[in-house]
This record gives sequence, C-alpha cells and structure tokens, in this order.
Amino acid sequence: MFEYKFEGIEIFINISNHAKDRLAERGVILAPVYGCVVAATDKVLDLKSGEEFAIVDRDLNIAVVGVVRCAVDITVDIITVIDSDKIWVKAGTKVIALEI
Repeated sequence: MFEYKFEGIEIFINISNHAKDRLAERGVILAPVYGCVVAATDKVLDLKSGEEFAIVDRDLNIAVVGVVRCAVDITVDIITVIDSDKIWVKAGTKVIALEI
C-alpha cells in the first residue's frame, strides 16, 4: 500500500493481485503507476465512491485502471495496468488523460 497526502487529505493506493500480475507480465514498474495516480489526484477526487477510472499517460505509454473508494479513508484500488496508451474501457469508466 502506498500512502500520500493531497491538500491535507490522506490517500491510500492499493494494488490488486491482478494488477501485480499484469505489472510483472508487461514489464511495467510500480513507481510510474503511483506517479500517474498522484498526478491525477485532483481529477480522481472529483469521482464518486465506487466510480472506475482509467488514467492514460501517453509519455510513459501506460494506462492505470482503478476505482476510488471513499469511506473513513480515501482509497484508490488499482485494478490493472496496461502497457499501452491505446485502451478500451467499459462504458461509464472515467478516462483521465495526463497532460504533463
């Protein structure tokens, strides 16, 4: 679990076992995945609890798919990581393009 603060709000990032498998399979290291979420925090926090998102980073050529959960804490659960910026997501998934 990765923990950080954004404007005084504590946020936790969990990586699912599926995402860990995809990271290893696709040769993607974990640090850029965390970096994508941190860079998109303002947009991720605009989502409703339970809403899925896909962060696309064209510079790194990766996409991070996750869900935000807000209860006592704010947690971002990473569902999978894709080694491409060209992705298909299911209807209703919020797509966030990083512009860095």
